Amino acid sequence: SGVSLGPEGPAVELGAGMSRIISEKLEMPRDVSHVMISAGCAAGVAAGFNAPLSAIVFALEIVQPSVVDDKDSPKTIRAAAPSVFVAASVSAIICDLLLGGGETFEVQKELIRMLGENRILELPVFF
Repeated sequence: SGVSLGPEGPAVELGAGMSRIISEKLEMPRDVSHVMISAGCAAGVAAGFNAPLSAIVFALEIVQPSVVDDKDSPKTIRAAAPSVFVAASVSAIICDLLLGGGETFEVQKELIRMLGENRILELPVFF
């Protein structure tokens, strides 16, 4: 159901959808609404993958160019970077507080120690 984002795809859709609803309810200008959608997508990626830096890059490189209109002012487009940064950061902090910190993927350290110096044998541990 998440298409290219996998099971975390709905979190991105929810982030974009909620930001669009909020911008419509507050009657924000169209270009500000586009920035809000990018920020919502960044928040969804940061929450789903626990990766705020990747969320910022995703929102600015993939989402922002696809929602920007020719009528949007360049000033508003430049405002997307700080908005996306704040949205991804706050989302990651809230998820960390609510769900607890820690590694998303844990590697069995005993297995790595057992393999010794032959590092190529470590690869299956990560899959």
